[in-house]
Amino acid sequence: MAAITCLFFWKTIAVLAIGVLPVTVKTNSGKSVRGNLSGFTDSKLLIEEPTGITELSFDDLDSLVPQNVEEKTGPAFQVALTNGSRIAVQDLSLTGDELIIEPRRQSELRIPVKQVTSIRFGSPTVGIDAAWLGIVNGESRGDKLVIRRTEISLDPQPGIIESIAQGKVAFNLDGDTINAPITQLEGLVFGGAGPVNDVADIRVTDVYGSQWAVRSLGQAGPDQPLELLLDKDLKHKIPLDQIESIQWSGGLVMLATEEPASKSFDPYIKTNVKSDLVDAFFAPKVDGESDLIIHGSSSVEYRVDPGFGVFAGSVLRKKSVSKASKMSVVIELDGKEVWRESLLNSDPLGFELPLENARRVTIRVDGAGDGDLGETVRVLRPRLLK
Repeated sequence: MAAITCLFFWKTIAVLAIGVLPVTVKTNSGKSVRGNLSGFTDSKLLIEEPTGITELSFDDLDSLVPQNVEEKTGPAFQVALTNGSRIAVQDLSLTGDELIIEPRRQSELRIPVKQVTSIRFGSPTVGIDAAWLGIVNGESRGDKLVIRRTEISLDPQPGIIESIAQGKVAFNLDGDTINAPITQLEGLVFGGAGPVNDVADIRVTDVYGSQWAVRSLGQAGPDQPLELLLDKDLKHKIPLDQIESIQWSGGLVMLATEEPASKSFDPYIKTNVKSDLVDAFFAPKVDGESDLIIHGSSSVEYRVDPGFGVFAGSVLRKKSVSKASKMSVVIELDGKEVWRESLLNSDPLGFELPLENARRVTIRVDGAGDGDLGETVRVLRPRLLK
């Protein structure tokens, strides 16, 4: 280690040295580099190989994975932040404007409430995930207490989150404060949080399932934890043996900014109007900077570049004609249906689907044989995540 330090002085590089950690690094060009993680400059990663130190620019990096990773069972609670972080925590409390969380085998972290978007107490389940993600991703002007009524239904209640302590949430509902047991809740949604910005320069995943959206990396000295700068004044440390992966920028693609591989519209009532004219009005299209609009009997397909692991977003039926006909939204990966939900009202439903090396993703709006009147769906922020 002393030899490496001397080399850094000789090159006059300000490097944050870290303990020996065997890793495999992949570049954007597909090249793999194996060696020991040796340090960081402001813009480069340094890897110790048998032939010496290799410097890799952050702009050229795709991912870093330790060669010996032991994945652990993470805590059930999950806290989501406005910077895109998803943190698995074993305990938490809320007093005033500060949320205190305790990740497993890591130091506690104090977070301003305005940086917290949601807390989920229940473990993800197939029957409830779409409803939960729809509530979280939907528009919210205030706090919500989300009660799990059954294994397949949620009941969001608007109000004010006052505090969290001793397994209960103090929630002001229409002027009266109730103490709701966490065991009866799916989670909380914070209405006063800032907009979510999940385009992080760096993403660090730990062995307990937390996904940290990071501005920059640091380290105090040899064998010391890796320091993450999450936001302007928000820092956290992770022991090196808890790192599962590090992903550099380029980890998110908004489908609204991509050219579809194909799109189609097959109207319920056939017409002699030229197909290109019909498509101009009714084929899937981009709305705003991040959403898609898809009418009934339509589909749109996108290519997926290698390296992406999750397809996420939510769907919302056009409110003005929400009862006009029955409809479902279907998502396919490489032609195989992996998600189907009926939109019975104007409540949003969300999805976070593992891509599992799929190369194409298709979104389709299906009717129920009763016409396509009112079958218009807004797909909110459909995106590919690494």
